[in-house]
Amino acid sequence: MMLAIRGEQLTKYYRNRKVLDVSRLNIVSGTITAIVGPNGAGKSTLLRLLSLVEPPTSGKLEIFGSQPKKQKDRLHFRRQMAIVFQQPLLFSGTVEQNLTLGLSWRRIPFKIISERVNEALDWFLIRDLRKAKVSDLSQGQLQRVSLARALTLRPRILFLDEPFSNLDNLIKDKLFLLLPKLLKRYKITTVYVSHDLEEVSYFADQVLGLAKGRLKSNDSQGNLWSSQGAKVNGAKDVWSTSNFG
Repeated sequence: MMLAIRGEQLTKYYRNRKVLDVSRLNIVSGTITAIVGPNGAGKSTLLRLLSLVEPPTSGKLEIFGSQPKKQKDRLHFRRQMAIVFQQPLLFSGTVEQNLTLGLSWRRIPFKIISERVNEALDWFLIRDLRKAKVSDLSQGQLQRVSLARALTLRPRILFLDEPFSNLDNLIKDKLFLLLPKLLKRYKITTVYVSHDLEEVSYFADQVLGLAKGRLKSNDSQGNLWSSQGAKVNGAKDVWSTSNFG
């Protein structure tokens, strides 16, 4: 069992205030892990640490068995990752240009670029937006383009921060069925932030529950839900500080 991410005694301080204190976490390669908890729990902070966007204040973080201490090491692993933020960060230009640019930087052959872009346009229902400028898109469309771009890269690790928050229910339901299949097909280790238990029920192999910056569980879906007494089917936005104590 290979670990994609391993953390020990991870802390993060902002202006002398501790916002994250995680004693241990293990994320197995090829699995889908959800980070759930109330607003302000530290979910996005943990995501930024694991994705090497920010360094921890202290603690040990390993990516595929190596500690990325130096800048060149972090860049090496960052090139094997993709991140989809709640507020998508896209380049100016068209949808197609956004999907092809990262692949071109990686010197992927043109034929493969074309194949991947066409697949992603269909997967995320954005073929009709191929030539559209991203500045003209809605928030939901931007999220789909951002997801499509991430999948074209075939990253070893994918980080998702509330990736479905701006999607309408019809599109969301389709992606709930499709995305886990794609992640398993391409063996992409996935870590995603959500406060929606329905999303967790569709996706996660493992759930990390956070409250007040501390990890409350590192277990399977069923055990966490059972231990918290949460009703999963149709449950949304049910996390509160009292859920975790």
